[in-house]
Amino acid sequence: MTAASATGATGSRQRLLAGGLFVALVVVTAGALLWAWQVYEVQQAEISAKAELLDSLKRHTPQRLGQARPGDIDRRDPYLAGESETIAAANMQRRIRGLVETAGGQVFSSQLLMKSEGDTADRRIELQLVFEGRMEAVQAALFEIETGAPFGFVDELAMAPARSEQVGDPAEAGRVLRTTLTVSAYWRKPS
Repeated sequence: MTAASATGATGSRQRLLAGGLFVALVVVTAGALLWAWQVYEVQQAEISAKAELLDSLKRHTPQRLGQARPGDIDRRDPYLAGESETIAAANMQRRIRGLVETAGGQVFSSQLLMKSEGDTADRRIELQLVFEGRMEAVQAALFEIETGAPFGFVDELAMAPARSEQVGDPAEAGRVLRTTLTVSAYWRKPS
């Protein structure tokens, strides 16, 4: 082999090696760019989904929370109305019985328990009530008691299926509940 042919063989190997390195570099660069593009697309999809969620929350938040303004404060009186504790207790009994009956329940008994806790301005009044009604009537009555004004607080609640001989329609026997309820509310002495 002559020096010229050896130099030519070495030169062609170097070119082949350089070409191979170039191809490898192009493949690695293309792979890195492809991977980076996929990461970019995933991030863009996440950003887009989060932007849609944010827009949805912005649309619905004012409806759920309301735009609270100083004039929007609940100004209902939380206390039972009445000149005396006895009158306030009677008003409470009338209101709760009315709510139960309006909801479709039948009241069997009610008992007022007025608790004097010293000479405080606020007096707690309890009402024990026994009634029967369908689950919908019980739920409606409880909702009105707890969300209406004056404020009523359900302290105890017990429900059981009504006895079938007490229910007029035998088909309703399993659907009617006998409910025992203790509700408390507060009366404030007039100042």
